[in-house]
Amino acid sequence: MEEYLTSIGTLIGDPKTGIWLSHFDGRVQLTFVRQAGQLRGPNGSEWVVGEYGGEFGHWLTAFQPEERFDPLLQSSRRGGQRWLDLPA
Repeated sequence: MEEYLTSIGTLIGDPKTGIWLSHFDGRVQLTFVRQAGQLRGPNGSEWVVGEYGGEFGHWLTAFQPEERFDPLLQSSRRGGQRWLDLPA
């Protein structure tokens, strides 16, 4: 668990991390996206994604999607979306 929490800190603290703002099911959500790099797990993928629920005030999840993160951001459950900062 400690390694997982540390990886979230690395994700949000990296200046190369992109930040996506959206409303997911009507609730404000921030999505942090970066290339996995040293965070890549043994069965991980090229990207790491972290979801922060603004109205909940805590992390919802962090994971390495099997594919690129684009399908996650294009969900029909999301609205009012835009990049605040593109991933480098």
